[in-house]
Amino acid sequence: MQPVNQDMWRDFVTAIGREDLLADARYQDAKTRWEHRDSLNEIVRAWTGARTKHEVMAILGKAGVPCGAILDTGEILEDPHLNARGQIHTIEHATRGRIRLPGCPVHLSASPAPTSPPPLAGEHTAEVLGEVLGLSAADVEKLRAQGVLG
Repeated sequence: MQPVNQDMWRDFVTAIGREDLLADARYQDAKTRWEHRDSLNEIVRAWTGARTKHEVMAILGKAGVPCGAILDTGEILEDPHLNARGQIHTIEHATRGRIRLPGCPVHLSASPAPTSPPPLAGEHTAEVLGEVLGLSAADVEKLRAQGVLG
């Protein structure tokens, strides 16, 4: 946490109920906050540690402090906003069956980005060797026969 400008600092300390920090010389400006970042991080850690990441985001967001929770995979897949936007897709995977995963975050009306399953190990080896190294299909098969490729 490093609120750089004074307005964000004021909004942050107000949101966390620590207006007393506005008068603390260690946190008077961005430079002094950086110099005392360890003690400031302890204050932030204590405050955030007593709340869920979504509570922290809601409180700071309401105060106009830029913030964002780091979500794990399960939280992303179940996120109501992402699901409402159609960001989470269900697709077929060759070995896992139906899986859910996030789609491309950029939505363009004239050129949608397809969501495809993650490749299997070695699935695109021939294509990559052909495109990057200019190997022919026969060259790739020779490497496979020699045990160079799995």
